Amino acid sequence: MKSSIVNEAMLTTYTLSRVSRIRFLTSPQSRIRHRYFSIASAASRASIPVESQSNVSFPSASPLSQPQSAPTSILDDTAISSISQFSALDSIPSPVSLIRSFILWCHEAPFLAYLPDVLSATATAPLPLWQSIVLATVALRLAITVPLAVLQQRRLARQQALQPIAEAWKATLRHQVAQVARKEGWSPDVMEKETQKRYRERVRSLYASHQYHPLRTLLLPWVQVPLWVSVSFALRGMVGYVPESAWWSALVGGAPVPGMEEGGTLWFENLTRADETLFFPLAVGWTNLANAQLGALSSAPPTPLRTVMIWSFRGLALGSMYFASQMPTAISLYWLSSALFSLGQNVVMRVWKWRKGT
Repeated sequence: MKSSIVNEAMLTTYTLSRVSRIRFLTSPQSRIRHRYFSIASAASRASIPVESQSNVSFPSASPLSQPQSAPTSILDDTAISSISQFSALDSIPSPVSLIRSFILWCHEAPFLAYLPDVLSATATAPLPLWQSIVLATVALRLAITVPLAVLQQRRLARQQALQPIAEAWKATLRHQVAQVARKEGWSPDVMEKETQKRYRERVRSLYASHQYHPLRTLLLPWVQVPLWVSVSFALRGMVGYVPESAWWSALVGGAPVPGMEEGGTLWFENLTRADETLFFPLAVGWTNLANAQLGALSSAPPTPLRTVMIWSFRGLALGSMYFASQMPTAISLYWLSSALFSLGQNVVMRVWKWRKGT
């Protein structure tokens, strides 16, 4: 009897020890340690001559021994690669730096050597800085905003062509919902909500069938506003108009450019100071107001949101006079050049639409 109890206890102890050993060997720590010992033993065998490997004895590893620390070479390589990736990202130039470099490239004017003699005789490199600012403004607008403006006009024309169909559907849906409301006993509020819901679904399907996406019409301001801000920051850095305490002081893209004090002409020879005659501030404000008025003359149907946007643009146009009066002449010159370009672009677009009969 006692021997059977002893044998059963020994069998239970042996079973528990085997289970604990299996759990230990299948744990993640054990697999990592086993892989490390395999790599270490392979490296040691590679460093020992073949004829002496038979005499090498390895101590038996106990399951209860403390796990050794994993090598840090892999972690170090990962950290080094991450640091190098962040360093590569830091070396990517910002849009402000690229615009600054482009303005200075226009100032050096290497393209004059490729112009015909008749044109190159009227200008010599380097160009005056005020001409470089105007030239860079026109080049950036031609390359970036003009193609987007053409696409926007095409999308708006497509929307105006679909608008009569949508309005006809609205009247039909209102009649259908009114019939259902009389049968179901809906209140006027419920009937109006159901009408608007069905109308939005029909308009969405109509726009999708004609490949028109309303959000794409906002692509032009999404690009034009960051471009305007980036050029303004670049010119701030070029004239040295950057407060050291400002949080955006690191965005200007470099130190002040020598020669900005004599880079102008006529009464605005010093581009680092504000225009005391107030010509540029007044010209900027009135040009922006003319652009806002041209936008208000659109044939789009009036809506409360559109009315608010028109009056907001008018207020911003008048407020730009004050901000331009506080800025250096280089920035005011850019604002005026950009506003005049927008005015000419809007006039050309309206003439183009008038000739096409839209």
